[in-house]
Amino acid sequence: MALDDELRQLFTTDDRLDVPVRGDAEQIIVAGARRVRRRRIVAATASGALGVVVVVVVGIALAGASPDAMPPATANSTTRPAAPVSSSTSPPTHTSATAPAVEPGPEDTTTEKQPKSTPTKPTDAGPPALRFQVVGPTGLRALTLGQTIEEAQATGLLGAKTSDEGDCAVYALAGDDRVSGQVYIATTVRMIEADPVQTPEGVGPGWTIGQVEDVYPALDEADADTGHALVPVPGNAAAGFLFGFADGVVTTVTLQSTDQTCV
Repeated sequence: MALDDELRQLFTTDDRLDVPVRGDAEQIIVAGARRVRRRRIVAATASGALGVVVVVVVGIALAGASPDAMPPATANSTTRPAAPVSSSTSPPTHTSATAPAVEPGPEDTTTEKQPKSTPTKPTDAGPPALRFQVVGPTGLRALTLGQTIEEAQATGLLGAKTSDEGDCAVYALAGDDRVSGQVYIATTVRMIEADPVQTPEGVGPGWTIGQVEDVYPALDEADADTGHALVPVPGNAAAGFLFGFADGVVTTVTLQSTDQTCV
């Protein structure tokens, strides 16, 4: 007898080999089959979502974008939506505290008085300080009023005769390159006209009429306005200073005898 026939006869005739079947065996088998099927579905879904993510990442990498720009995966999200908030809940009531009104105080109507500014008067800079040769009260250096022609020539300050004027002969002032001018002689020296020079009191070219008048109160402003004004010489009653003016300012100083008849 063949082995297959012997085994078949053994399983059909030997009661010890019978396996009892449970009454719910069919339900157990069906439930097991369903579990296996669900596991396969979940595995297939997960693998599909993973494939989508891989495709997106590869696409972003090829496009040069950063991983931060990747959109979140939306496939099969298992997050449950949040429960809706009941609309019956009343919103919180905000109470604002009102500050008490403060009445403004009385306005200060007192205006601060600014001290009145006193207009300043223009300051007089004063007359110019001169450093010229001094003429007066009797003459210019060794040359003096009242000298004869011989005495004047002996000083070395009398040059050649240049002209006649009135009763006087006119000679050039010589011997000193610091000044120039003329000497008027009628038997004796009557006038010494030199430039630039100043008086012993410091008055000379550049001084105004008012400044000269402060030093020599006898100055006649009306005469000065015409171009010339004569004042007595301090310390020599026989002589006077003849000032020449232009635009109210001294231009020349001449020492002359009070009785001269040259001009």
